[in-house]
Amino acid sequence: MRKTVILVLAVSVPFVGGCGKGGLTWPWSARTPAPPPATAPAPVAAPSTRPAPTAVMARVNGRAIPMDRLHEMLIRGYGLPIAKQIISTEIVRRAAAQKDITVSDEEVDAEHERTLKLTFPASASDDERARMLGQLLQSRNVTRDTWRLIMIRNAFLRKLVGTDFEVPDDAVETEFAQRYGRKVVVRHVETKSLAAAKLVKSLAVNMDFAELAKQYSANPSGQNGGLLPPIGKDTRQVSPALRQVAIAMRKVGEVSDPVQVAGRFHILKLDKIIEPRDVRPADVRDRIVADLKERIIQAAGNRLLQQLMRKAEIEFVDPSLKRQNEAAAKADKGQSP
Repeated sequence: MRKTVILVLAVSVPFVGGCGKGGLTWPWSARTPAPPPATAPAPVAAPSTRPAPTAVMARVNGRAIPMDRLHEMLIRGYGLPIAKQIISTEIVRRAAAQKDITVSDEEVDAEHERTLKLTFPASASDDERARMLGQLLQSRNVTRDTWRLIMIRNAFLRKLVGTDFEVPDDAVETEFAQRYGRKVVVRHVETKSLAAAKLVKSLAVNMDFAELAKQYSANPSGQNGGLLPPIGKDTRQVSPALRQVAIAMRKVGEVSDPVQVAGRFHILKLDKIIEPRDVRPADVRDRIVADLKERIIQAAGNRLLQQLMRKAEIEFVDPSLKRQNEAAAKADKGQSP
């Protein structure tokens, strides 16, 4: 029996597990480990819903159109992603059953509401979130029934990883600094030699820095004029050396000297200063703790989901689904189907 790993694709929907083309997943950033299941789930096969040979979809001028035609088109177009959602949900459900964990309709509804608020935080109303969800599902070819299935799985995962823990104070302080502390927006040019970096700095006196980034930068950000996300004293997405130089800049338009990082050289230009917001830590602590806690829960759930997928033995019995899954596996390895 061939072991199939259901891959997790990252999109912009939090706390939503998915797999395969058109799937939805949990893009979690924290790396808190989740406990593995006590035993590996039993093999699960995708069920076949092929209609009886005599089943009729419709009649046109008295001539029957068999249901098989619709079935085959649906399976070819949407079958594999939906089958994987069904399989992964069943695997999670069985892992929960081993620990006598169940979820109610109310808990699934709460998972749905929580996911909407995390996915569309800027939306002003429940109606607007519902409308945006409909647009997202349509763009991903995900049905409402599949969405409900995902919410059921996520509700089980939430209970499996647990929510009874404290968020460390230092994590709260770091998050507060990232949200409300002073930040700078810089552009940068990355070069392979010190001489090239010095040339860029000299050209920056009279030339547009964004154009210099497009012409000279060896970093992919050069195509965006070298623009980097806002940087604060606790930003971890850039190297410490670049972060230190960036936050030390005080005048918009200032250009740094070359900064060496791992054999490359960087020139920074200060584009904008974002002054710290007048917010007291005590006033926003509860909100930050809740956000961090949710991030940790999501990370643990995502890790557990992947563990369960890796341990499961999955055999696609339906011939069409089996062919699609084999083609998808080859594509994932960079081969031609």
